[in-house]
Amino acid sequence: MELIGNSNERQIFYSNIWKDDNWLEDLPKDNWLVFPIGQGNDIDSYSKLVDKSIDNNVLYVCAAGQYSELIHDIFDEMIVQKKIENNESVDNEDDFEDSPITTWHNNFSDGFWFAITTAHHGLKIIDKIVCVDFTKQSVKGHLKDLIEKINNGWLPSDEEIEEPIYDTQRQ
Repeated sequence: MELIGNSNERQIFYSNIWKDDNWLEDLPKDNWLVFPIGQGNDIDSYSKLVDKSIDNNVLYVCAAGQYSELIHDIFDEMIVQKKIENNESVDNEDDFEDSPITTWHNNFSDGFWFAITTAHHGLKIIDKIVCVDFTKQSVKGHLKDLIEKINNGWLPSDEEIEEPIYDTQRQ
């Protein structure tokens, strides 16, 4: 995992599952938000991230990319599954008060902006954002560009769908 920037008093880390053998083991254990960038219908890899993130006390999930809704749904399903396995109640909204908040974003830049500027937890400070890239083309360069733009007051477009700019497109 690589530190790629800072914004809004948060360190921003990046890991690509195709290039970083330890991506799963390097996830933090406190005060963090995960920004998974989905590509492909790789439910097994997404489920590994979800399981480890929940076990490592992730506070917030902001999924982006082509399969962001799927990743969001896997998180929500596993949150419920783990509560049931631990004999915890799942009958009302209050039963999920300590669970991670999950969102998904079809507009990649808007999702990343939201993760940096808006996502928060009611009781704990989020001081780390971990971008987990499931794309083979990599989006690290785009994320670095967005950090700089956000730090300079940039706001995302209102476009409903916006794909990331892949590093292979930047050459």
